[in-house]
Amino acid sequence: MCGSVYLPNYTNCLSIIVPIYNASQFLSQCIESILSQELTDYELILVNDGSSDNSGDICEKYRKQYSNIIYICQENAGVVNARIAGIKAAKGQYIGFVDADDWIDKKYFQRMLKVAQEYSLDVVCSKYLESNEKNELEVPDQHASGYYSGKKLDKLKQNMMYMSPFYSFGIYPSLWSKIIKREYLVKWQMMVPQNITLGEDAAVFYPLMLKECQKVYIINENHGYHYRQTPDSMVHKFNRKLSKNVMELMTYFDQIFENEDKSFLKQKQFYYFMLIKWCIGNELNSRERTRQIISNIKIFRHFKSVSETFEKGTYRGIPLACQIFFYLYKKEKYYCLVYLSKFYQFIERN
Repeated sequence: MCGSVYLPNYTNCLSIIVPIYNASQFLSQCIESILSQELTDYELILVNDGSSDNSGDICEKYRKQYSNIIYICQENAGVVNARIAGIKAAKGQYIGFVDADDWIDKKYFQRMLKVAQEYSLDVVCSKYLESNEKNELEVPDQHASGYYSGKKLDKLKQNMMYMSPFYSFGIYPSLWSKIIKREYLVKWQMMVPQNITLGEDAAVFYPLMLKECQKVYIINENHGYHYRQTPDSMVHKFNRKLSKNVMELMTYFDQIFENEDKSFLKQKQFYYFMLIKWCIGNELNSRERTRQIISNIKIFRHFKSVSETFEKGTYRGIPLACQIFFYLYKKEKYYCLVYLSKFYQFIERN
């Protein structure tokens, strides 16, 4: 029954939170991978966010079998709300996440918790594997493995949202590739507006990293998280709400990062360029009529954060094809963008 919480009396070093929405196809594999860890000092928090499939039954089955499982069932409210519910129930010194359709290796969290306790860290960052039906791809290293504090950490923070080539993250924002001190997650996850439905991880991690962290460790060798890629993923299909969702994320970042110095704002501008390119590409690849496409991208062009990015941002370091794309969009040459997009689509088909 949604609205209920099954909460055992359990204390631990690590809380692992799994937000769940209609994930019954992969949920058992996810839970089994967590329960098969060599790490024993943890609690597993399953948050059923109003699933309409049998995800709830699967959660109930495991809750009855394992004393360290907390089960929360709530009405559907989105991943931000599901994470908040999990964080509120967590007792661990550190918190990690696993998405309900992913899975982890046996030593994944154990490796991170070991260095976290050894160095009294705020955040531990790992890598991951992008997995599909055919193969798995290890994401590239962005920064060297090791301990970061002081000036070394300051430099890391100035290169966390963007590193060349365009577009590469300095630190991948995914919460599920890290463990983070609970006190920081409590603060920054609670600040994220409920209407953020894109970039939910970045909205938590980048402000938390910039404003709170004093001691961070990167373990590139720890890539035991299997991130499942599916054809239905948002990055693989037209999303009618993408521009609206991006504008909400930009509004939040403009508020949070309002008083940061120019060196940080430069990487934020590159991050915005990436979001802009994604949104315009999404509209250009839709099946809408040309006039509707132009109307959509015109509205986005005059959104405050987008306009300011073109006024203050620099194209230096961006590939020539992207520079042309941004130049046409900045100058509002919308028909040129539409016809170029159709031309490239024709070339690809033939």
